[in-house]
Amino acid sequence: MRCTFGSSARELIKLSISRHSPTLGLVAESAGPSLKKMLWRAVRRRCPNCGGRGWFTGWFKHGERCVTCGYAFERQDGFMLGVMSINIIITMVAILLAMGIGLAITLPDIAVGPIVVACVVAAVVVPIVGYPFVHYGWAAIDLKMRPLEPAEEADAITWLATRSAQNS
Repeated sequence: MRCTFGSSARELIKLSISRHSPTLGLVAESAGPSLKKMLWRAVRRRCPNCGGRGWFTGWFKHGERCVTCGYAFERQDGFMLGVMSINIIITMVAILLAMGIGLAITLPDIAVGPIVVACVVAAVVVPIVGYPFVHYGWAAIDLKMRPLEPAEEADAITWLATRSAQNS
């Protein structure tokens, strides 16, 4: 049985076949960037996959994919659950730090008012300031736990080709 494909489809198939081990017939795990490097990219608000910019177009507004490599950030349902969980944990740590430092500074006469104000400020400011960083960080962790599959890479290449054709 013979199938005919366009040249771009052939390239995608060659890319997919080149990732297979000739002896085992299994997909070889690509090393990719280390988790440390991907988290460093997250701190700088860059794509964990390629290091490109452009996922977030504002502090809270972001696109579906990296405009440089086509990586789909929200690869499965529930991606935002991880983002929210990490943001809540970081916020709770900030609140506990504000409370602990406030208690340590004001002992033996505890100043409840300033401690409550510091905790409320931490509860409001930390999630807002951390939102894009947590998004990138969770995308990096997710990518390291579940590396891109050949179908996802092919989808990214197709998306990039479609995008470049629309921009031409």
